[in-house]
Amino acid sequence: MRMSATPWLGAALGLLCAAACSQSDVGAPCQHAQSDVPSEPVISFPSLACDQLLCVFGETITAPSDPCESDADCTEMSGGVDSFVCENNRCTVAQETVLERSMCSTTCDSDIECEDFVDGTRCETGFTCAPLMSLGDFCCQKVCVCRDELDVAGSQTLEAACEASDVPGCCDLNPRPKGCG
Repeated sequence: MRMSATPWLGAALGLLCAAACSQSDVGAPCQHAQSDVPSEPVISFPSLACDQLLCVFGETITAPSDPCESDADCTEMSGGVDSFVCENNRCTVAQETVLERSMCSTTCDSDIECEDFVDGTRCETGFTCAPLMSLGDFCCQKVCVCRDELDVAGSQTLEAACEASDVPGCCDLNPRPKGCG
């Protein structure tokens, strides 16, 4: 009786794909489509580089307000933080900073859904499930966001307002967004 390797090869490939193909791309790098560099949280949809089509920049960055003449001035005024460029005599968030800190995400209901993220992500402290937006298509919607840059107090305040349906321009929409209480 002759045995064929085909069934074993198929089973092996199936197991390999089940192990590799099911991993989320949360934490993978992505780019935002808009040309303006954000200085506060933004969710871009669709982001074709991401499985769930969500690219998240979850940080609020405040640029120094004093006039500048060079990028070095911005770095000095920000206490050595190299996240800004000098454009038209004012410091703005550098596009490289946003690209470095923007990551693929997914919608979620709990932190457990954010535990499956890509190997090699630049997020050092892991991901949490939190709302970022109070307006727009993703108002009050929780997404997986890196804890490194998350304004935890701001996110908790927004989450409480969403649960109380106290987010004008969001929780008063029809149909009511999922994150509104």
